[in-house]
Amino acid sequence: MKSRLESLLEMLEQQPFDSFLLYGIALEYMAMNDDEKAEQYFKELIESDPGYVPAYMQYASLKINQNEIEDAKFLLRKGIKLAREKNDRHAVNEMEDLLDELE
Repeated sequence: MKSRLESLLEMLEQQPFDSFLLYGIALEYMAMNDDEKAEQYFKELIESDPGYVPAYMQYASLKINQNEIEDAKFLLRKGIKLAREKNDRHAVNEMEDLLDELE
């Protein structure tokens, strides 16, 4: 039986710029503690779909785990700005709370 990651990677071959798939793959790599691969997919996601708000919170969490706090703050600020533009109060609150913890 295929792993979730294998299934997501196969689907990505058919839909190479699918934001949800890129996000899911990045999260799978995070769960496997493969920070390098997770970061690769977060970067690809943000490049191809800079308005995909959930990516900023999770990418910031990855940066926090890597002790790259300034990068995490940058991502959170950018994510907050985008979430405000999209009127996504929940995402704004989550990212503001995390940013407050870092400052």
